[in-house]
Amino acid sequence: IISNCIDHAAPFAVMPCCHQDRYKGQAKQAGIELGISIGAVVDLMRMGHIQGRGFECAFRAIDSKITPENRILVGTPRRPGDARGGLSCTAEEVALLADRALSLHGEGSNRARKRRDAGV
Repeated sequence: IISNCIDHAAPFAVMPCCHQDRYKGQAKQAGIELGISIGAVVDLMRMGHIQGRGFECAFRAIDSKITPENRILVGTPRRPGDARGGLSCTAEEVALLADRALSLHGEGSNRARKRRDAGV
């Protein structure tokens, strides 16, 4: 999904799960050294890959009670000449992408409603 979106310059929000160490044990070792899960290491590696392909990338998360693999990767294409160094979309657009990802897990509509009700 990520590669396809990057190839077509499409923004995306994904919640990776079922991480595997495809890096000859390096991700597992990094996780041990850093004291974080292999999933977090793999997602950080993905984030670097996404940024290296001309996208900005940020993490969002859902409640870890729903799933321990609760990280959402939000990627947006960089705008030409944009030197801000941040996501090339507004905070509202990032929130919308995150809500779309959350809705796949039955959480997004409630979260969006709460944010809308709070005036955010």
